Amino acid sequence: MTARPALNKALLPFVAMAMCMLLVSCGFTPAYGEKSEARAVLERIRLENPRDRNEYRFLKAVEARIPQSADPLYEVRYRVRARDRGVPVRGVPRRQLHGDVRYHVVDLSSGKRVLTDEIETFTSYTDEGDLRIPQKLDAEERLMQILADQFVTRMTIKSARIAPRSE
Repeated sequence: MTARPALNKALLPFVAMAMCMLLVSCGFTPAYGEKSEARAVLERIRLENPRDRNEYRFLKAVEARIPQSADPLYEVRYRVRARDRGVPVRGVPRRQLHGDVRYHVVDLSSGKRVLTDEIETFTSYTDEGDLRIPQKLDAEERLMQILADQFVTRMTIKSARIAPRSE
């Protein structure tokens, strides 16, 4: 019975090599690779100007991951909404901030929407004491960061639907 585990250990490198070869031959490319569709789309988008503090925070969080394009093919038109709700837990002054972003990706040459989507999430904060206002502001900032991260991930996933026009 001891010969069998030794055989398995001997085959492991060959199985791993075969798996790598299959992965390479299937056409796999990293989402942020040099010639990926996601990178081609993300490098050519511009987000419209923000209208309030939350949209400004959202825009800055997105720009930290995707710099604004100097020569965009697409514009993202978006609305950020945040709602503050109490959490019904006896004796615990917690609040939840629920946020969502509804957005449209518009082809600037044709004016047509090429993608419409929505993302949503929430975060919480403690609503008591002298730090009530700073805690709420921190929660708003965290909410916009989470929404921005989800936005970039969603744009990466859906970039094939947006696929850049040939130039």
